[in-house]
Amino acid sequence: MKAVIEFENVDVETGEVMRSQATALASMTEQGMKLTYVEDVSGDGHKTRCTMIFSDNRLRVTRSGELNSDFVYEHGLTHHTKYATGYGSIPVTLQTKHFLHTAEGIDYEATVLAEEFSLRLALQYTMEMGNELPMERKMKVHVHNLAD
Repeated sequence: MKAVIEFENVDVETGEVMRSQATALASMTEQGMKLTYVEDVSGDGHKTRCTMIFSDNRLRVTRSGELNSDFVYEHGLTHHTKYATGYGSIPVTLQTKHFLHTAEGIDYEATVLAEEFSLRLALQYTMEMGNELPMERKMKVHVHNLAD
């Protein structure tokens, strides 16, 4: 089933807002609702495959291709990972401070995705990349079925 993902990312310190949208394939797995799509992260035409897995208390985002990452967001969780670029790997620490999730037409326990569904996620987190100062971020995600 096809879905639309709308993103809003905010740098809390500068107030800079970045919005984007993608069309993804949606399915249900034992881990949650899985969305898969291809994106041009760096803007130079190189493609990266992105997979997002939503559950009612967790979001996992993995990217593979030009850039490689495995980020996990869950309230109160501190997640240590690596962000692999063409120039080497950068250690990343994510600390999720706020995680609010609502869903309609999605049954995580029965792994059922209704023909019409909607998911909204709002989270706030701190990201440390390498030796840089921590960055305060907010992210909003809205996912819904793509009407034919």
